[in-house]
Amino acid sequence: MDAEAENHPYLLELDSVSYMTHERRFFESVTLRLESGNILCIVGPSGQGKSMLCSVAAGLVIPTSGTVKLLGRDTASCSYAETQRLRRRIGFVFQRSALLANMTIEENISLPLLYHTQLTQTEIGRKVSEMLESMELEETAAERPAGLPEMAVQRANIARALIMEPEIIFLDEPLEDTGFGRRVHRIIKPLLKKLAREKNVGVFIVSRDVHFAYRTADRIGFMEDGVLVEEGTVEEMSLSRQSTRVGFLRELTSHISRMRMEEAMRKGSSGISLDAGSPAGAPAADEFEDDGGTAENVRDDARKEPKTTAFDVNEVPDISIDPPGDDGPSPAEE
Repeated sequence: MDAEAENHPYLLELDSVSYMTHERRFFESVTLRLESGNILCIVGPSGQGKSMLCSVAAGLVIPTSGTVKLLGRDTASCSYAETQRLRRRIGFVFQRSALLANMTIEENISLPLLYHTQLTQTEIGRKVSEMLESMELEETAAERPAGLPEMAVQRANIARALIMEPEIIFLDEPLEDTGFGRRVHRIIKPLLKKLAREKNVGVFIVSRDVHFAYRTADRIGFMEDGVLVEEGTVEEMSLSRQSTRVGFLRELTSHISRMRMEEAMRKGSSGISLDAGSPAGAPAADEFEDDGGTAENVRDDARKEPKTTAFDVNEVPDISIDPPGDDGPSPAEE
């Protein structure tokens, strides 16, 4: 890779990027940046072009217009050889499993190391064992994907994307349709934060899970109708009054405030019942789950009772913060 690419200040740059076909406009005029050691999450309802944005940002699809610079290189002007070299430096987790059905979980995770490194079998075995342990997959290492629950298969997808120690990792709806609850947040959230903080990896996520984004990302963007309507730090987004379309984030802050109070009550700092401080009809603390906070649910709640409360994100307790929402099936894949 040339010196200009190596010394580039951003891992990822999108400038006025659009992608459309004759049948559909996926997204339009998206501009954003991702620095080393940062986690950026793009949230929004299904059908807004988030998955296609993830593929374009990763260089898997060439944009219709605009410029995508990945690790300092314009993806549209890269030769085949340059594209292959770039892809060895990134990881990608697809919305649906990309594991090979005729291989075990352990074999799937080791595959990139066999093809793209000169490591010995012993070295590969050690790295794969460490990854299996970190993703809590030791018991399923010898199983094939078809016989495993979706939650294990998706953890294996993430493990394979990380095994090459990428400089940037892209995750397309990493929590979708897996049956994940608190367990995935407990495993994935600290893992992504560790990658960003300790190894300076850039993390690009697209998701409908507002609460995972809010508790994991450094920056959040909101897409609606194929447009990135707003993007900023968690604090900036919680304070924003520029767009009613990010009202779901402001509604989330009121839930966090209520959960703080309920947590304090639970610890005995008040003799008031847990429901006393909640708005009429609000659920008790034990009704909040870590698997129902899709953008659609939160946005719908925000429309009913808009909030503008701001908070210091660094003081948010480590408790579940999901607002009430429909617990029906997830919307169809984009």
